[in-house]
Amino acid sequence: MIYLEHEGTQIASLEIFRSEQPWHYCEFSPCGIFSVHEEFFKELQEEYRNNNGENWEEHFGKLVVNNYRLVSGNRVSVRFTLLFEEDYVRLRAHFEKKHIIG
Repeated sequence: MIYLEHEGTQIASLEIFRSEQPWHYCEFSPCGIFSVHEEFFKELQEEYRNNNGENWEEHFGKLVVNNYRLVSGNRVSVRFTLLFEEDYVRLRAHFEKKHIIG
C-alpha cells in the first residue's frame, strides 16, 4: 500500500494492481479531505500532459513546495507523477529510504 500525504496527513491510498515500467497502475482511494487537493493534482496533470512530461524538475518542485509526498513502508517519494484515468491512477515514482533523525 502506498499513501499520498500532505504535510504528514494521509489524503489518499494507492494499491498497485499492475506494473509496466516505468508506470504502475493503481486503485486510488481518496480520503474525504482529498477533495481540497484534487484541483492541485488536476492542474499538475494538465501541465504534465501539455509539456509531454519534459519539465520534471518544475513538476517535482511543485510537489515539494506544497508539501506532498508518497509513503510506502520505510520509503518515501517526493519525485512522483500521478495521472488520473477513468477508473485507475497511473503512478511513476522514485522512492528512497526515510531518514530518521534522533
